[in-house]
Amino acid sequence: MGYQHIKFDAEGLKFEGVLSLRENSNSGHGAVLCHPHPLRGGNMDNHVIIGLSAALDQDEISNLRFNFRGVGNSEGEYSEGELEYLEIIGAQDLLLNNNEIHITSIFTLGYSFGSRVILGHIEVMTSTSKLVLISPQTEAVKQSYLHELEIPVLIISGSKDHICDIDGLLDFAKTESGHIHIEKIEGADHYWIGYEEQLTDTIRRFLHE
Repeated sequence: MGYQHIKFDAEGLKFEGVLSLRENSNSGHGAVLCHPHPLRGGNMDNHVIIGLSAALDQDEISNLRFNFRGVGNSEGEYSEGELEYLEIIGAQDLLLNNNEIHITSIFTLGYSFGSRVILGHIEVMTSTSKLVLISPQTEAVKQSYLHELEIPVLIISGSKDHICDIDGLLDFAKTESGHIHIEKIEGADHYWIGYEEQLTDTIRRFLHE
């Protein structure tokens, strides 16, 4: 099957993406990958997103990375994270309704802006069996709906991240029901240059638990 460059619909707009269908997958899992901030150069070809897609391929997990509205050839305009959740739901639905593979549960992964969009909309989180938040904004986590969830959540960031206070989130996670897992990668900053393998290995372990 391999990679397919696709267009999918969400609320009357068309979004571009790259779909990787794994024909040997028996897990029933699929993953949606949400890229960092579009006004700072973020798109579905971001090195973190590409690396995660490749890692999921190795684990025979079908996955979809896509461009948010107004990015690349995706229709629409940037909405400061207010409407971008609609295309995440569209991507989730595309995987769940794909006739070529049998996907029954979705992993949703967001990096930076992608994680902020997820955190702001419980509709995205409730369609997910496991949630991965990479370098999320600290306040976006604390003000989110995570406390209403029962699914496993991984929050992962670097010790030098200027956006995410991972130590502060360690204290936040202690107040929750135990479904939130925090991972701090020593030395990594918000951009993960040189730490991509540690990042993907940690996420792969979490998804396989």
